[in-house]
Amino acid sequence: MLVLLMDFVTTITQKGQVTIPKQVRDVVGLSVGAKVKVQRKGKSILVLPHKDIASLAGVFQSKALKNKSINDVLALEEKAIEKGMLSE
Repeated sequence: MLVLLMDFVTTITQKGQVTIPKQVRDVVGLSVGAKVKVQRKGKSILVLPHKDIASLAGVFQSKALKNKSINDVLALEEKAIEKGMLSE
């Protein structure tokens, strides 16, 4: 898998807000109103797309997912996101 590194400098506002550059939002599939998870890892900050259980609504109606565990479904969802077939 090809991984492209993107470095951007952005400013923290007085309210503690940070703008995620459009190029990054597009690559990871974030749109207006999307939820993100913020994690501290050592002295670094990670901003990750947040998987909401509500985003799985209706997913179990598919015959392809019938009799699959929730872990199998989440793994399939992750693969679809990586391939750009599904956005969070």
